[in-house]
Amino acid sequence: MRWVALTLLLAAPASAMTLRYAVVVGNNTQADGSMPPLRHAEAEATRLGERLHTHARFSSERLVVLTAPSRVELFRAVETVAA
Repeated sequence: MRWVALTLLLAAPASAMTLRYAVVVGNNTQADGSMPPLRHAEAEATRLGERLHTHARFSSERLVVLTAPSRVELFRAVETVAA
């Protein structure tokens, strides 16, 4: 499966303070090598994470940026952020 730049946003129910969560994933290569590698997906994921933190004020505890993660790492990150 190819992860170009996936952003998963989970928002809490509307209240006085809204909590936002993000898992940003970038992967330049496909695990089985059946497609040519991308050039910028991992760097773009990193930049998106930085911008979510600085401009959109995502808390670092609720923001995870992964580059070239394994399937297990991806699922763990989603579980951690959603907990």
